[in-house]
Amino acid sequence: LVGSFRCGKCGLVAPDVEQQYHLTRPTLCRNPRCQNRNPQDFTLEADGSEYVDWQRLRVQENADEIPPGSMPRTVDAVVRNEMVERAKAGDRVVLTGSLVVVPDGSALARAGEAARAGGGNPGARAGREAAS
Repeated sequence: LVGSFRCGKCGLVAPDVEQQYHLTRPTLCRNPRCQNRNPQDFTLEADGSEYVDWQRLRVQENADEIPPGSMPRTVDAVVRNEMVERAKAGDRVVLTGSLVVVPDGSALARAGEAARAGGGNPGARAGREAAS
């Protein structure tokens, strides 16, 4: 997945910015005269971007398969394209894919602080979200 972004200072379009699990804006304008380093100054250009349908599933261990008194463990799975809306709450599923750790920024913030986006490339989160 890729997104195109327009610099708010000079107007240069940055095409093909790779996206994965979060919306990722450029961290530096490619115009050598501009040198804009504020990701919030870049706006998404819809016509030059690629979109896919996606859904987050919260998968939980079956209560029948864990010891009595134990809490079922959960893991989030992200499905794309034709796999969206194929599972509903209560369905038994078998998932095959890649395990990717995506930190929850809000959970990492200390009490009283707001989570801030860093300069890394954590990827894109575009589409619709549905808990199942």
